Amino acid sequence: MELASIQIHFRRFILTVIACLLPASSLNAQNLSSSVWTPHQNQPASFSNYRSMSPANNSQYKSPQTSSDKLNKQLFANLSSGNPVRSVNYDSNVIETEQNTNPFYEQGNGCSCNSYSCRPPVNFTFKEDVHNFFPMIWEDTQQLINWKNGIYLGAALGGSLALRDSVDWDVRENVARHPRRWGKFSQALETIGNVESQVPVILGIYGYSLYKDDEKLHSFSNSLISAMTINGLSTIAVKAIANTDRPTDAYNDGKQGFPSYHASAMFTIASVVDEYYGHGYGLPAYTVAGLVGWSRIDMQRHDLSDVVFGAALGTVIGKGVAQFHKNKDCNYRVSPYIHPTSGGTGVMFELRF
Repeated sequence: MELASIQIHFRRFILTVIACLLPASSLNAQNLSSSVWTPHQNQPASFSNYRSMSPANNSQYKSPQTSSDKLNKQLFANLSSGNPVRSVNYDSNVIETEQNTNPFYEQGNGCSCNSYSCRPPVNFTFKEDVHNFFPMIWEDTQQLINWKNGIYLGAALGGSLALRDSVDWDVRENVARHPRRWGKFSQALETIGNVESQVPVILGIYGYSLYKDDEKLHSFSNSLISAMTINGLSTIAVKAIANTDRPTDAYNDGKQGFPSYHASAMFTIASVVDEYYGHGYGLPAYTVAGLVGWSRIDMQRHDLSDVVFGAALGTVIGKGVAQFHKNKDCNYRVSPYIHPTSGGTGVMFELRF
């Protein structure tokens, strides 16, 4: 029976790994949850023969009427919930199970490019990350250069130029009449957007991911580091090229206003958070980013067009880098394998192309 439990264990693992390699339309977490294995009837002593059966989709499945059928239904429920079956006694109608301790399986979740529950544990090292830093930045920068991002940034640039010719001056005059409406709150938001406030937090998250050997958090922190690096260099380059005036000379001698670094950096962070952890965390992050952007106008550091293009630049970079890192994690898999019927063992290598 121990072999049967191992077989069940790995068949579910293999299926979840395959989900990483298939389009979401063809196989998703819900499909995984409804596709499980149950033994043929009249084979109580052997688990060597399995068939994929879903009660909702398979016409061969019938409601249990006999004691044996009822036992099979209980077995079906245990398999679908991911609990390994230790033994089945058809004489006493008892199924003995054990708590699922499979590190590659998280109940209720299949494997997708957004899920790390189906992956073998990985040990990360600071030395390896330092070695891969510049290649990572170069690779991420290359994948950002495409027509889709070009169209987005082109539209954002056109909109910002239109604002600069028509709206920016009105906003400047209005803010000059009512400066710093938010007072200390604007100063607090400015502090949040400063690079000297962001770097320690990001490095702290990265260090914690190494300490916990947390693959998702490590991928998130690497995406954040890469995206912030690319965004910072891009913002500085555009500032140097555009060299536009700020609303006042009180900050940076009134030069290099376009685009706003505070806006681009905060929207980069918000975009990465949204990609990895969903809208539940992403929307609050975008809200904070928007408030930081508005504080730059309220404190007469930037024009409206500076903030708008900065937000667009940060969003494109943050989303592009995060999506690339997540998809790259699912390109290939190396995993142990046990044949479901013969019990033969080996190593499975799968590559998506």
